[in-house]
Amino acid sequence: MLTLGFVLPMMALKVEAATKFNVTNTNIKKALNNYSIRITIDQKEQRFVIRNKEIKKFSVNSKKYSNNRKQMTVKATVYIDRKIATVKSPVTMKYSLKRNKWKLSTVKFGRASLSSVNLRGTWTGNYVARQGETRARLAINQVSKDGYAVGKFYFSATPTNPKVPSGSYTIVGGYDKKTGKVTFAGDEWITRPSGYDLLDFYCYLDLRNKKIKSYSNSLVLTKN
Repeated sequence: MLTLGFVLPMMALKVEAATKFNVTNTNIKKALNNYSIRITIDQKEQRFVIRNKEIKKFSVNSKKYSNNRKQMTVKATVYIDRKIATVKSPVTMKYSLKRNKWKLSTVKFGRASLSSVNLRGTWTGNYVARQGETRARLAINQVSKDGYAVGKFYFSATPTNPKVPSGSYTIVGGYDKKTGKVTFAGDEWITRPSGYDLLDFYCYLDLRNKKIKSYSNSLVLTKN
């Protein structure tokens, strides 16, 4: 009788230990790899696929076992680094206990939003104006917490349009974190070729391709 009384608590402890679920950085990244999420940028939906190396951090909001302790529901907020911006998204993950191992059964993302925009740095690309295709380089050296930016814009020839002169001017502008819009306005000339005027660019964040794109001028910029 003494032996039986000793074995039963040990068996109960063994079962309880086997059903315990721990949320770790490794199993979160593994669970979310290759899933597609949605985000609205300037009233248009964008979709992109998450790679686990892009998961910057996560915070667990709740963990809940089912009554029989064989299912676990984890609700979290995931932060995804898309190089040009960090996106946050709510996610619900459900796990089932099978053969004493927790297996992921479902993943459901809510609609994502912008957490921060990484505008500071050097951007390069092309655009089209009166002179034709033109090389562009944008250097943003100051960005305030509310998104206001100051920098310099450089333009020059491309291999397909070698006659474009080089020029540069200062710009002011910034981003709107609620909408994903990005604006650059020409401010003062640094080097002005004859006959050229300052240009303004009205753009948006293309999170799928990790670029800034304009609504006109065909400006496409990639962060270096």
